[in-house]
Amino acid sequence: LPAKLPVDRETIVWLASPANAVKSFVHASGLSRAALGDWTDINLPGLRISIDEMLAGLDSVAGSDVLARVIPEADPIAARIVKSWPCDLDTQTADEL
Repeated sequence: LPAKLPVDRETIVWLASPANAVKSFVHASGLSRAALGDWTDINLPGLRISIDEMLAGLDSVAGSDVLARVIPEADPIAARIVKSWPCDLDTQTADEL
């Protein structure tokens, strides 16, 4: 099946795999309040990556036949939403915990 790509390939996003997100949540659930100090929110570790880099990874793992299923189809609303997401997160606190 074709997969629509509603954003530019140059779009940068912040990602965490489901496994790493769950691992981080489980780890955080065991932290004491004292370990958190005054922090009320913590950015989870993740990866800053462009859509183009993800597509290159897809090509290297699944091949050009699969990559060809990704069809650029601009969606200004989706692009505005995705580009509003932070993509340069400081995870030093999470890394230290």
